[in-house]
Amino acid sequence: MLRNLFYVILFVGIVIRPQVAYAQKSLEETPQQKVLYMAKGAKIILHGNSNAAAAYQWYKNSVKLQGETAKDIVITEEGIFNVLSFNREGCPSEMSDNIKIAFATSTDVNLSIDMQTNNAKILPGQSFDCQLSAFNKSITDASGVIVSLKISGKFLYQPDPLNPSIDYDQNNQLITWSLDKLNAGSKKTITLNIKAKQPGQLDLLADIRGSQQDPEMGNNTKRLLQQIDALNIPNVFTPNGDGVNDTFAIPGLESFAESEITIANRAGANVFIKKNYKNDWSGENLPEGTYFYLLRIKDNEGSWQVYKSYITLLRSKL
Repeated sequence: MLRNLFYVILFVGIVIRPQVAYAQKSLEETPQQKVLYMAKGAKIILHGNSNAAAAYQWYKNSVKLQGETAKDIVITEEGIFNVLSFNREGCPSEMSDNIKIAFATSTDVNLSIDMQTNNAKILPGQSFDCQLSAFNKSITDASGVIVSLKISGKFLYQPDPLNPSIDYDQNNQLITWSLDKLNAGSKKTITLNIKAKQPGQLDLLADIRGSQQDPEMGNNTKRLLQQIDALNIPNVFTPNGDGVNDTFAIPGLESFAESEITIANRAGANVFIKKNYKNDWSGENLPEGTYFYLLRIKDNEGSWQVYKSYITLLRSKL
């Protein structure tokens, strides 16, 4: 038997500036019934797609539609639709999944959210921009729109006091962006600056809701994982007074609660010991060569991490 695949092209059929707005969906078989909403007076074209099919038969509410044997069918009414396909020998496929067509009321909206960050990977103590974009893809103005961003992990965020539409609940790690109105077919964007506190991942979950009914909830959330790398400790520095790389500097070290560093020469003698290291060791009065360090850092949860490796001191330029 043929296995029938089914996909849908949805034409909203509303004139906006003055073009016909449309959205397209591609569906394969699913055990769940798909629901599509359209405005009255609009049309939806359902398109049957089955390998080696020679003919089709469309059904509405489990009743055969006489004369509807083409791949495409134009829908202008509510109902539950599905289709069979037939090969050249007349053998039928399995019945496709149901597609339910329903009229959207004039007060329904279709809100969606998008989220992007500008850095794939950052270090503790570094910041990244998180851009939130709110869309109203419907023909109706949306009111009472709330965009929320829930962040799981260790981070710092300072709300902009000049932007009263942004609220930050530090206890629940929740940032809320309030929009009084989001016009039909429009988009609004805001950029938040977030600072990472320790290695690991930040789990960012954005959500959009409005005061009106939103029949299409599948695009109301967006999740991203922001990678926070461990310390990127250099293995060479050049204290030659040129103002570049003159100290053993460890980016992101300042974001940790405490640190301790011990540096030894090849003979095992300690040449530098410091608590709460300030990235200021220049190897003064020491010869060029390889030195070995033991770095302990304490995160904001009270846990200690240990880094052990070597650092090469070169006074000539690289």
